[in-house]
Parts: sequence; structure tokens; C-alpha cells
Amino acid sequence: MRKLAICYPWTSPFMFTAFVERSLNMQLPLGFDCHWIRGVGWCAAKAHNDMFQKALNWNADLICVLGPDQVHPYSMLPKLVQHIDDGCGAISALVPTRERFEGQAAFKRMAWTMGPEPIDPDGDQLQKIDFIGSGVLMFPASALKDIKRPWLYEKMPDEDFSRKGDCDTQFVRRLKSEGGLQVWVDTMIPVLHATVFEIDKDFARTIHDAGK
Repeated sequence: MRKLAICYPWTSPFMFTAFVERSLNMQLPLGFDCHWIRGVGWCAAKAHNDMFQKALNWNADLICVLGPDQVHPYSMLPKLVQHIDDGCGAISALVPTRERFEGQAAFKRMAWTMGPEPIDPDGDQLQKIDFIGSGVLMFPASALKDIKRPWLYEKMPDEDFSRKGDCDTQFVRRLKSEGGLQVWVDTMIPVLHATVFEIDKDFARTIHDAGK
């Protein structure tokens, strides 16, 4: 039986109720021994490294990272496993942002490629990507053995010692450059980003229209 480590990086003892309730009821893939692993640490990179090491110690075959400030579809895990079994090196899903990136609408679902063509967040096909956050990310645990440690690391380049929050997107890049995995995104998986209310894929359009 294959092993699936479902990892969530979260140091605080308090969690979003919506994430907990949904996770308790998520469908698990058939033929897998599934184990939920919490990553802890003083920063996001440390929490990710912690849960990845725990997954390796458990001899996981697949690792799935879930953002614990999100709400995921009930049937998402079997779908992600099927994508891996169908040949995807790593598979992800788009998560609406909580902020506005320069030149972009607020709350947009985002992933990036190194090429000239951007992804189509409303597309109905799997798409190749190079950068995405770790809100939803599944990959073979064996890839970690090919990536130089630390797998994730923090950057604090500014004079005021502010942290640059891209450790997860840089890890996704390294899954390809060091781990040899092509990363894909399934834009048809609806993920909600939890805050005081839930942000879905149509919220950016709603806010834009309301401002007219």
C-alpha cells in the first residue's frame, strides 16, 4: 500500500474552523495509507522543512501540501493522485490571493511560467507552470532527496530585516530545476482562501465591478 503524507504548515495552536471541518470530511484516495502531518517552526520555511522531514521519516510515497488557511474540495485528494498516476511530475491548484500584486487585480488566482505566455486561470486543461505557492501541491517524496537542503529557506534582504515571502514559490521552481519534475496546475479545482470570509475565483471580478 502506498503512503500519502498530507502536510499542513501551521505553528499556531489555533486554526481556521473551515479548514478543520473540511479536512475531517475530505475523501481519501483508495489504496493509500494516509497520514496528516503538521509542520511547525518559527517561519514558513522552517514549518515546511519540518513536515517534509516528518514525511520522509514516515516513508511517504507522495506528499501533499495543503494550506491550513484554505478550504479545499471534498474530492480533491483522489483527483490530485490521479494526475500523478497519469504522469504529472507534480500537481497543484490555484488559490485566490489575499492581496493585490502590482499590475494585477486583487484576489486573483495566480501561477507563473518562465515563458512568454501566461497561464489561463479560467482554462479547462492542465497547464505547465514554473512558480506557484504551496497552498495545494502534490509531488513524489523521493524528489526531496534530489533537492539541496534546506528545501525551503527565508530571504531577508531589506535593511529593515523584512522577510520576502516567496520560499514556497522558489521551492516549486526547485522541484523542476533540481528534482526534475514538471509542475502542472489544475485550474478547475476550486480552492477558497480563508479570512474573515472566503475568497473564491470570482471575488476579484466582483470587487472590480463594485468599484465602477
